[in-house]
Amino acid sequence: AEALANAAPGEGILPAGADAAAGSVLRRSGERLRRVDLALLRAAGIETVNIREPRIRLVRANKAIGDGEDFLTPFLSKLIEAGGGVAEMAPARSLEQSFTDESVDAVFAIGGSGAGRNDQSVLTLARVGRVECHGVALLPGETAALGIAAKPVLVLPGRFDATLAVFLTIGRRLLARLAGAVEEEPKISLQLTRKIASQPGFAEFVALRREKEGIAPLSAGPSTLSALARADGWLLVPPASEGYPAGAIVEMRLFP
Repeated sequence: AEALANAAPGEGILPAGADAAAGSVLRRSGERLRRVDLALLRAAGIETVNIREPRIRLVRANKAIGDGEDFLTPFLSKLIEAGGGVAEMAPARSLEQSFTDESVDAVFAIGGSGAGRNDQSVLTLARVGRVECHGVALLPGETAALGIAAKPVLVLPGRFDATLAVFLTIGRRLLARLAGAVEEEPKISLQLTRKIASQPGFAEFVALRREKEGIAPLSAGPSTLSALARADGWLLVPPASEGYPAGAIVEMRLFP
């Protein structure tokens, strides 16, 4: 070993409180814990924290759909987990059992919200609980229902685009409320490359794709699978609006 220079007192050492002063807040109540936060908490010597992790019961209304054919339930499960919740899938349970289950924080029923012969979700909810609303001014997703039995119940339509729209506009907010989340959804302000024409009286879900010049609308209202596959995000046109002209600055929310 060879000494090349003098070492000043405290050189190369962080002073006390430099990383985090006593009483400083690392993450506030209502903020999501990211993976980097978990490591930072351990580095600060904090081994346990209290969290809210809502448990959501997922139930498939149409029992004729087999597990191998069901893509909406696993899809919603991933969205719930991305939103900070825990999804409990119960395809074999009846609607009555699911709606009256007190072991979860909310129930999401997939399908059964229309006027068909086998659409029993809303009727079952009315029988074992209370329907607050059936039918919302949202395109797509106008047959969605919201109510309460043992816990809050959200009935989502059985179409993929309608399920996505209802979850992003209603379900994710319900999940955030149960989790006590206060953070804003991530969004980007960009210029529209083409106009969006919307039907007044309905909030319209619009799929968007990011391009060099800005963002382009791919579909408004009901969306095809190909349009959603090419989309990067979405926006919701308010019911009082007829849309946005080309060149308007709008906020695109990112898909989970």
